[in-house]
Amino acid sequence: MESLSIVAMGLAAGRGERVRPLTLKGTNYLRSKAVIRFMGRRIIHWQLNWLQEQGVRYALIVAKGMENRYQIKSNVGYQYQDIAVYYSPPILDPLDTGSGDATLRNAAYFGIKEPVLVFPVDSLFNLDLQGLYRVYQDTHADVVVVTGIQNAEHVMGRYGVVLTDRNNRVRSFKEKPSVEELLDLTQAESWDSAKQIPFSMNAGVYLIRPEVLQELNECERLQVMRRDRLDFGHDLLPWMVKEQYNVYTYPASDVGDLGNIPDFLETMKRVLHGQMDMDWPRRPIGAPFTNRAAPRIHPTATVESSYLGVNVQIGPYAQVRNSTLADDVIIEPYSEVYHSHLDEGCHIESYAKISESLLGVMVRVHSSAEHRTSVTRYTGLGDEVTLEAGTTLESAIIDPRSHVYSDKVVAFT
Repeated sequence: MESLSIVAMGLAAGRGERVRPLTLKGTNYLRSKAVIRFMGRRIIHWQLNWLQEQGVRYALIVAKGMENRYQIKSNVGYQYQDIAVYYSPPILDPLDTGSGDATLRNAAYFGIKEPVLVFPVDSLFNLDLQGLYRVYQDTHADVVVVTGIQNAEHVMGRYGVVLTDRNNRVRSFKEKPSVEELLDLTQAESWDSAKQIPFSMNAGVYLIRPEVLQELNECERLQVMRRDRLDFGHDLLPWMVKEQYNVYTYPASDVGDLGNIPDFLETMKRVLHGQMDMDWPRRPIGAPFTNRAAPRIHPTATVESSYLGVNVQIGPYAQVRNSTLADDVIIEPYSEVYHSHLDEGCHIESYAKISESLLGVMVRVHSSAEHRTSVTRYTGLGDEVTLEAGTTLESAIIDPRSHVYSDKVVAFT
């Protein structure tokens, strides 16, 4: 792949509240979203692999807070394959008032002279960066905003909507529109008739001209805004459109949001079914380890459309469908795992049911034929949670190291 003369800038400033408890290492200690595992690989590694394959050779991680900067640095270091990786300095953290402000400050601090590709660290992309760069050049854009297509129901209150002219030049933004705003945009008579109408969604990925970054950083009219907040979607991009900057769009083939439990599981499902083209890790296992390190699946068990890590064991008559089982997961006989992500070392005892849920590292689910445990409907279990037999959880969030009984939760700090 031909090298691209751009700098990739990953924004890692959030606290990961939407994807708790996977972002909790302890009750009061956060894990960076960038280092959460997705199908056997940390999110930041997925993203750096994507950048590497597209010809990017320089990356800057703009982090805020210790849980982001140093966790990413310990997992990535200063070199990832052919990509040199740099990190924002902690002295800029107190000044950061939003994604737009952080981008401007760090571009100025490092004196970046190449176009900057801004991306969030909690999403995956099927995106042709060479094509994006051609649009950037051909349109003489100041900014190119990457978009994905989502229906109105999915967009409502969650994602920014981008409205363009026939030449894909942006004419306005609606940041996380309400039902009323979407009805106004669609001219639909009711919300039921508007739900499935497609919109261009702001994917949070931007290719920005370096001279424009410098100009915006020095702009006196933006200084007042930056004191309180300068976010891309809410503030900077709408201001640029209003001020007649050349802001264009470029469509991604697919965007997978990993920032909350329902979207995490939906993205996982699309990857498992080949609807989102991602090259997930397949660890080579050769002699003398073949018999033990490879997944061991009992002949009576059912495994469909799932990712299995090293040392996974699946017992008699167990069922696993549309799920990720990371390394060292044990599924005992007659258990059911559907549409779920189980991180390393989880142990699911017999007759348990896990459905549409996220389980952290080394979760232990006790269960038996007499006292069956059920975990369903976007439940999230933090690292080292223990569930006693007979527990039923639905849409629950359980902090790490908690012990859950059928009638109470005991948290250990």
